[in-house]
Parts: sequence; structure tokens; C-alpha cells
Amino acid sequence: MPGETFLRTDRLTLRTVERDDVDFLQRGHNDPDVRTPLGMYGPKNGAQVEGFVQGSVEDDDSIDLLVCVDDDPVGAATVNNLHWDRPALGYWLVPEARGNGYATEAVGALVDHLFETYDRHGVHARVFDFNEASRALLDRLGFAEEGRLRENRFRRGEYVDELTYGLLRREWEEARPLAER
Repeated sequence: MPGETFLRTDRLTLRTVERDDVDFLQRGHNDPDVRTPLGMYGPKNGAQVEGFVQGSVEDDDSIDLLVCVDDDPVGAATVNNLHWDRPALGYWLVPEARGNGYATEAVGALVDHLFETYDRHGVHARVFDFNEASRALLDRLGFAEEGRLRENRFRRGEYVDELTYGLLRREWEEARPLAER
């Protein structure tokens, strides 16, 4: 049974993660095109993904959502450390759903929700230097590169830089159309 709708955009539904989503999440977490940019190393079996889902259901310091097109999941969007002054974003799409603007739309809606609902000073995301699509997404949403951890992780047979991007509340407010302020 699909989870409850949390947010809607023109084309997407962001809904809660439920136990029935284990198969989709396992496929996503085991796909090298998803796993590598997220910094996941080994494969995930069903029990491990079930543990993740159970933790997601019980954790009040995160928001874990599936990104859906016509009720079919195509990815995930998360907020971790929700109670911190600058929570962390995470997101991914299955390869066949990329290139349609879904990630930008989903992450943008989630950022709007954070700032409209919580008194947070900002939000941040960490991406690998080689993940040009994710870096472009953050640029489109007004995030600024705030830091670089040089050769921080071993990926694809070499050490790679990990970048931190951030968006402050005042920057988000300034970028909103006047009608929304």
C-alpha cells in the first residue's frame, strides 16, 4: 500500500516511505548509477533495506520520501538532522527517470517545505565533485558551494573531493517571487 502523500508538485507526488517500498529501495540502492554518487559501498540485501525503512518510520529527526510520477516511485528525497539549524538534504532518482527535471522539482518542493514549516537558518547538501548533475541541480535552486573536502572518499578507484553546498533562509526568501513573499 502506498504511503501517505506528503507534498505535491505539478508533476510529482512525494509520499512517505512504507514497508511495501523495500523492493524499490533495494533496487535503487544496489544500482551502481545510484549507489556510487551517494557514497554507498556494498550491496544491500532485503533485511538491510527493511532496517533502513524501519528506522525511517521511527525517526522523528528525518523526513524520508519517495518521489513518484503517476504513483510510480522513481527516486527518493530525504532530510536528515531535521532539528539542527541547517538540516541535510539527500536525493536520488533511478537512471531511467533522470533528465526530466524531476529531481530539481522534488528537491525544490522539499526545500520550500522546510523553510515554510520550520524555523531553520539554512539547509545543506554534500555531493561528490564528479556528480555534475547534482551540482547543477543545487546551483539551479540557488545553493552556493561552501566547502570542499579534498580527496575525502575513495570512489571509482580514486580519492575524490566531496563538496558541501548550502542555502540560507534569507537567500531562499530573496529568490522567491514577490507574490509568494
